[in-house]
Formats: sequence, structure tokens, C-alpha cells
Amino acid sequence: MCYLLSAENIDKYKLWWNTLTDPWKIAFNAVYTNAYTTDLPGDDTLNLICNVSVMRFAGPTAMYPNMQTELEDMSGISQLNNLKILVVVNHNVTSLKGVEGLNNLESLFVFENKICDISSVSSLTNLKEFYFQSNLVTSLKDLSQNFNLRTIYCSRNKLENLEGITEQHADQLTNVICLPNELLKDRDIIQFENKVGIRCNKG
Repeated sequence: MCYLLSAENIDKYKLWWNTLTDPWKIAFNAVYTNAYTTDLPGDDTLNLICNVSVMRFAGPTAMYPNMQTELEDMSGISQLNNLKILVVVNHNVTSLKGVEGLNNLESLFVFENKICDISSVSSLTNLKEFYFQSNLVTSLKDLSQNFNLRTIYCSRNKLENLEGITEQHADQLTNVICLPNELLKDRDIIQFENKVGIRCNKG
């Protein structure tokens, strides 16, 4: 997406808007215009949506919701390349497909969803914070190349081990909140801490 509010860019934004699913059109309108509609926003609002660096979509069950409907995917943000902080919490999202091209993303908050697939995060080399507690994730192997991570919050998932996090993460990754995870055994946690040099915390 581009930065300038020009006729050419607005045309691009309108084309992008037309590719969105109705739930995402409603989500953007709810957050940026306080209207629950699929209608095309005004030019200034479109420009803001396409260039903002921080977005927050908190579903109706969130502590501080800003929308009344629930999203089921991440398709709406796939072209928003200026994003540095993205919050999509308390929804019914099952996969992070759509985030893989967000190369500037530094913080991703997707807790309280139904996510079982985090493979799209593997390409986000600038990612520093990843909060995905209270989901259905079974493995951290997709994070094996995310060496800039400083915080992983993955408690209350379906993790059976912490494979994927290695000694190469240890210089940056100082905050791992992975407990409770009912399938994680104490001996595996101790082995991980001793081998990798990262403490497993509760949260």
C-alpha cells in the first residue's frame, strides 16, 4: 500500500476494499467509522486504514471490545504492509494465513482465538513479540527461524513440547510464558530450560 492521498492511490485502495470479505469490511468500518456496514468508507478513512502502523480488532468477548462481530480469518490485513503492531483477539480465527507478507510487523497479539496453524509467522523476521495464548497450537517448530523474538506468550495451548525454540533464540528471547500447557511434561520443561538456557514462565 502507498502513503499519499492521491487520486491514483485512492483508486488502489478502493480496488483493495473490493477484494475484502464482508466480515472484514464490517470490521474495518466498526473500528474506524463506528458503523456496522460493508459500505466503502470515505477517502480519508481508506487512506488511514491502508497506511496505519497499529491496528486493534478486539471481539465482543474481549475485556475492552471495539467491535460486535467475530472474525474467522486474517485475510483482511494481508496487504497492509505498514503494520508494526497488530491485535486480533477474542475471535474465531483458526489460521494466521495472511500475515506472511507483513515484513514490518514487530508485535502480533492473537490470543483467545481458535488458532492451530502459525506457519505464516515463520517469514516475519522482524517479529519481536508474539502473544497467542489460549488457542489450539500444538507445535512451536514454525518459529525456528524467528531469531528476533523477545517475547512468546503461548500458555493454554495444546503444546506437547517446545521444539523449535533453540539456543539461537536465547540472546533475544528472554520472556517465554508457556505455562500452563496441560500436555507439557515437567521433565520436558526442565530439559528445555537446561538445554536452551531460557526459563519457562507461568502466565
